[in-house]
Amino acid sequence: MSLLTPSMIDAARPSVLADGDGLFLKTVAKSDRLVLRSGSDRPLHTWLFRFRSAVTGAEKSVVLGWYPDVSITLARSRRDQMAAQVKAGEDPVGWVIDDGPTGIDPLTTITRLEDQ
Repeated sequence: MSLLTPSMIDAARPSVLADGDGLFLKTVAKSDRLVLRSGSDRPLHTWLFRFRSAVTGAEKSVVLGWYPDVSITLARSRRDQMAAQVKAGEDPVGWVIDDGPTGIDPLTTITRLEDQ
């Protein structure tokens, strides 16, 4: 399996594309558009991290963001953070990604929901 590239994503039909290590991108048709806060409308593909919960043993998915707003590099970074939580025996469904006050900080941190 090869890692995803922007050209592969742009050429994809509606499907679920694997990037590796539990990272997937659910692509939508170009006609399925969402209006963003910026006023632009474009197809938004959903980054997903799939994992087996260390707590329940069940397979789960977590949304890591929407492409192209969340780049491939940032999605991989978020996947790695979530995978570390799974490896530590925690369930990342109980965590959220905090992008800082601007929402565009590429250095993300993970915060427990209970700590907010």
